Formats: sequence, structure tokens, C-alpha cells
Amino acid sequence: MMSSPPWRRKMRISSEALRQVANTLNDEQVASLIDHTELNPHVLKKKIRSICVEADTHRFATVCVNSCWVREASQFLKSRSSHIGVASVVGFPLGQMFTASKSYEASDAVADGATEIDMVINVGSIREMTAMTGEEAQRIHESIHDDIGTVVKKPDGVPVKVILETGFLTDQEVVEAYRISEEAGAAFVKISTGFGPMGALKCLRVLKPILRIRGLPSFSASLSLLM
Repeated sequence: MMSSPPWRRKMRISSEALRQVANTLNDEQVASLIDHTELNPHVLKKKIRSICVEADTHRFATVCVNSCWVREASQFLKSRSSHIGVASVVGFPLGQMFTASKSYEASDAVADGATEIDMVINVGSIREMTAMTGEEAQRIHESIHDDIGTVVKKPDGVPVKVILETGFLTDQEVVEAYRISEEAGAAFVKISTGFGPMGALKCLRVLKPILRIRGLPSFSASLSLLM
């Protein structure tokens, strides 16, 4: 029998801890935090419609899809008189596109019906910045800030979340990525695309001292049970 990969073993949480978290939130609160996601490259239209039905049934916050599926998801949800939002990924999953490309993709997705944008930060730039000092580090810092800020401003009020892809980052780099994202106007940060190494619990532990928790009053207490 194959053993679990190291990152999965590190992320195990006791069933008791999960029960304690579950007891602090009701079903509606949990559902309101979920982006029901389908980002695989081989997905078919019937799958997009399926996750829309599931999200509508369970009253999730959004369905999250690649930008080419935004119009389909938006129109299908409207046909059901659903109030579920549609989140579109931008610069996904690598984040290493020109800022203008990310900006255009965001604008196009909003025009197609996206109610939220999930953009991927330029992970390589974050790593490069923390390896530099002085003017060069500041220059890279500004380029990352501009990359995020340009996308934040483009969709005209639609919230932009920044995916940090923390599995590739050191603790210091995670903190810097979070701070730049907040400075640039991101509404939220997310920790992983799901296509890179997983680093969820490490990220929560690193960010907990500086994180501004938004959403449920009980969420901070829930996090503490997992630390």
C-alpha cells in the first residue's frame, strides 16, 4: 500500500478538532463560505451545469470556474432564478502573465457575468523580491503591487481575491505576499490554486497573528482549534 505524501500527512486534523469547528457553525454559515469549484482543463458543459445545480441547492457562495465558462455558468444560474455568484479565475494557475493580460481577462469575465475575480499572484516575483535588498527589492515590490492593483481597479467594484500559492513560499514570503495584496486593495487572499503544493495549515499559522478575519464572528475561534 502506498503511503500518503508528506504534505497530506502534515495536514491531517483530528476528527475531534473538526467536530469542534463544525459545532461553532451552522449549515447555512458553512455553505456561505464555500466557492464550489471546477477548474480542471478537461471539464465539459454538463459538469459546469452540475456544479451550478449543487451550489444553488446548498446555497454556496459561488461557483468558481475558468473564465471561458463564466458566461455559461452565469446564464445557467439566471435561468434557475438563482442568486449564487460566479467567481472567475484570472492568470490561472501560474500567475506569470503580463499584467495587461490579467486585467483584460478580468474585465472580460465581469462582462460575461463574473461577480468575483480570483487572480493568481506572480509567485516568482514574490520569491525574487525576498531574495533581493534595497532598490531592486523595492522595484519588484512595486511591480507586484501594480500587478494586483491594476486587476483590482479594472472590474469596477467586483471583489478581487488574490491566490498566493503558499506551497511554493517560505513563511516570510507568505507574509509579504499577504501584505502586498492587502495594500493593493484585494478583498481577500486565498492560499492555493489546488494545482501546486499544498500549504494550507502552515499558511494559517503564519498569517494568524496579522490576519484581519472577515466574515463570521466565530471563524477566529474556529481557526484557533486548528492551530
